[in-house]
Amino acid sequence: MAGTSSQYVRAGIIVLILALGAGNLYQFITNRKLQQVNEDQKKELLETIKLNSELESQYNEAKSELEDLKGVNEELNARIDNYIEELEKKKEQIKFLLRSRRSLKKARKEIEELKNQIRQYIEEIEALQKQNELLQEENLQLKETTVRLEHTIRQKDSIQEVLLTEKRHLEEEKEKLSQEKEDILIRYNRAAAIPVEKIKVKGYKDKGGGKGVRRWWAKNIDYLKICIRSGVNENSSQGKEVYYVRLFDPHGHILRIEGSSGTFTDYKSGEEIPYSYAQEWNYNGQKDENCVIWQPGDPFAKGTYRIEVYNKGYKVAERTFRLL
Repeated sequence: MAGTSSQYVRAGIIVLILALGAGNLYQFITNRKLQQVNEDQKKELLETIKLNSELESQYNEAKSELEDLKGVNEELNARIDNYIEELEKKKEQIKFLLRSRRSLKKARKEIEELKNQIRQYIEEIEALQKQNELLQEENLQLKETTVRLEHTIRQKDSIQEVLLTEKRHLEEEKEKLSQEKEDILIRYNRAAAIPVEKIKVKGYKDKGGGKGVRRWWAKNIDYLKICIRSGVNENSSQGKEVYYVRLFDPHGHILRIEGSSGTFTDYKSGEEIPYSYAQEWNYNGQKDENCVIWQPGDPFAKGTYRIEVYNKGYKVAERTFRLL
């Protein structure tokens, strides 16, 4: 019996030892697991801190670099401010992910995307700045060209003004010379006008066959024979000359015949005035008499008639005669 009890005791001891060993083993395994968990949490925490630091550093560097890219262009500065605001929102989103251990992988990916976004923003701003520099250079060249053109235009305007002034002076001089020429011509014509020494007027009754009988009564007169004897003017050149004769009836009306009458310029008034007939002859520097038959075809009125004779636009003679 004693042997049997001793065996029971040994067996119990062995069971106890085994139980204690199993407990220690469980405790050991549990402790190892806890150590592993703590180690992972520590790594995650360190990585989170590192990513936060990297995130802040990248954001601050990008913000500083973008701020440095600002200049005088208000539109470009506004775009930079928008980029910084977008980066800040992106940073806050990544920070929210870093607060969750399960989102570290996604946070890492977002940080990489943020790097690319920052690089893209900076490249866009630099490209826009380059375009603005080119535009500013073009504007500067355009301004310089505009200034040169304005200077050229002012020079042309100045030259044009000088030319216009010269033209006005020339026109004034031309007008002055023309007036002087006209004055000289007027004085010459006045000085060269050939005078009339005598005017004779006789009335005739037509007897046919080219014969006429002298008459004094208006009712018996068919035509007038008007003879003008020219005087001598040494200032006048020899050659063809014209006397313009104006014949007025007793009522003061100028007598005219279609085809024989016309107008001439009166140098004294500058007006065109009518004449009854023109008498031409060749002036040879001597006295000469030329006669004209005036036969209007209408009866002559009784009364006093007047004759005016013009040469070179000036009246050189005037006389009256009476028909009974």
